[in-house]
Amino acid sequence: MKNAKTFGEVFKTARLLQGLTQEQLAKIANCSTMSIYYYENDIKYPRRLDVEKFENILGVKLKHFIPAENENKIPNIAEKIKEARLAKNLNRQQLADILGCHVNTVTRWERKERYPLPSYISKMEEILDVKFRQNEDRVKFF
Repeated sequence: MKNAKTFGEVFKTARLLQGLTQEQLAKIANCSTMSIYYYENDIKYPRRLDVEKFENILGVKLKHFIPAENENKIPNIAEKIKEARLAKNLNRQQLADILGCHVNTVTRWERKERYPLPSYISKMEEILDVKFRQNEDRVKFF
């Protein structure tokens, strides 16, 4: 694992060293096989709590391989979502209804537990009249 540089490379190498398939790891970790695929290909990263779970299962430290820019995105957007929602006098349920998602999803965004998908970011930019992204690059999310 000395040559592995990205989170995905370390994650995949650790899984293979444990002799696990993506499906087996997903079952042990109680997540989807697609999530394992996303993690291994650096498309997205697990939540902080899930990182600890994977560290225990795979026997390797993973949190140091998550790029710092992804750690910083969540607090910034979480605060912006909450501030913009309150400025429009919306509660979480009202925002969730407008977006077509569950209220718990909005709660997780504001608690920095999840990062919204780009489609939700675009909708919120329109609805809340706020800019979350500085540029139009594809958002890499947690």
